[in-house]
Amino acid sequence: CTGRAINQSGGTVNITGGYICGFNQPYNLDSYSTSDFGGAIYATGGKLNLSSTGVIAANRAALGGAIYVGSGVNFTISGGYISGNRALYDKDRGEDDRNCVGGGGIIGNATINMSAGYITNNIADAQQYFDGGGGILLQDSGVLNISGGYITGNIAQGGGGIKTQFGVNTTVIITGGHVSSNIATQSEGGGISIDRNGYAEIRAGYITNNSLVNTVHWGGGGIFCADASTLKLESALITNNGAGGFGGGIAGCPTGHIYIYVERGCAIYDNKDIIELDGTQDGKPNYVSGGTKMDIDTQYCVGVFLENGHSDYFCALDSTVTNAMLGGSYAEWQGTADQQIVNAK
Repeated sequence: CTGRAINQSGGTVNITGGYICGFNQPYNLDSYSTSDFGGAIYATGGKLNLSSTGVIAANRAALGGAIYVGSGVNFTISGGYISGNRALYDKDRGEDDRNCVGGGGIIGNATINMSAGYITNNIADAQQYFDGGGGILLQDSGVLNISGGYITGNIAQGGGGIKTQFGVNTTVIITGGHVSSNIATQSEGGGISIDRNGYAEIRAGYITNNSLVNTVHWGGGGIFCADASTLKLESALITNNGAGGFGGGIAGCPTGHIYIYVERGCAIYDNKDIIELDGTQDGKPNYVSGGTKMDIDTQYCVGVFLENGHSDYFCALDSTVTNAMLGGSYAEWQGTADQQIVNAK
């Protein structure tokens, strides 16, 4: 059906059970606006709560296949299911168009607090470099707090599970839960992509089995941190992620300043950056291509770099990696910096 199930401008909406399914919000491919966002729910103010066994599934919109939440909304997810929704906007706007679109499950610049429930099997169709967010696309000054629940099986061209908008002051704080088995098909961040000016802290939780299957952009099968963004990691498990570029676990943009701090026993191991487009592993990492700045890794990623590890981390400029793993043991990692071997044993 067309239209929406819920249009909210204030008050409190509690979804504790039942099904909101099959809503299709029409849109203009040539000129979209926020009024086109959110297939099932369009909220611009008040409190929106999803809990217990509520299901929001199989809805469609240009952006935010299931839900749009504006800056005046406090959205709490303490249960329920956001599943099988789709953001349909896919117009070819050119890679330099930084007005990113997507959000297969949720799009918005609200405060979103997730402590339980599932955001799973949602898809964002948009294919430009800055687009994405199969599960969630966080915009403007949006804040995403995750303490539990599952963001799994979502697909987008970048930020398969979660993506933040380019050039704005988004905040992502993760203290628990699972971001797992999400896929980025084109650009970085199989699980999570923190774009320019974004700030993220991952203090606990699981970032596992996510994949970036393209080979023409930087890696970050688990997490990607773009230039001018900040990522702090502690006491999380980041493992079994894969990328077609360098950095199967975590990758930072090497063409600009980033800030990645790994401390207090974050476990990052057994990630791969040798996967091919069909998901196989041929044992050889892929060089990035796609422009002058991106092609520079063919000059520097040689010799000592290739011999000393790049599957768990691919970081540049301002990054700090400490030697303590979860449980208090030593990580015993090794890698390179400025074409020199560095290690901690």
